[in-house]
Amino acid sequence: MEESRELIINNFKEYNLIEEAMQQELLLIPCEKCRLLFQVAILEAFNNAVEYGKYPIVIRFKHMNSRIVTRIKDCGKGFPVRPLFESISVNGVSTMMEGKLEDARGRGVLMMVEIADKVIYNAHGNDVILIKGVPCSCSKNAPG
Repeated sequence: MEESRELIINNFKEYNLIEEAMQQELLLIPCEKCRLLFQVAILEAFNNAVEYGKYPIVIRFKHMNSRIVTRIKDCGKGFPVRPLFESISVNGVSTMMEGKLEDARGRGVLMMVEIADKVIYNAHGNDVILIKGVPCSCSKNAPG
């Protein structure tokens, strides 16, 4: 069974719509820790869209089989995705996070990769899909 919900965010004042949607859409994740961590990943993607992208921002929640698929797309020019994911592939998330624990920037995508079961960006870097299996495996640790 597939269920979906779409939000179109036109300004930061509509942030509460995301919080409300997450409360409802992520209830399928039975483990509170995993549910909260997945919320962090979604909010990181949204915050990146707000800071580096352009409104409107479209957020789509979809329940597919035993997965929650969340897509965040903005209308900005994006960022160079390929070099970042090549670096993650070579160095690993943990190594890359070590130097950024105290930084205010540069951790968002790394946190998303650590938390979500799968992270998929389009080539332009302005459209990201976060996938979380349900029930969760609880095998991933919180970043940091």
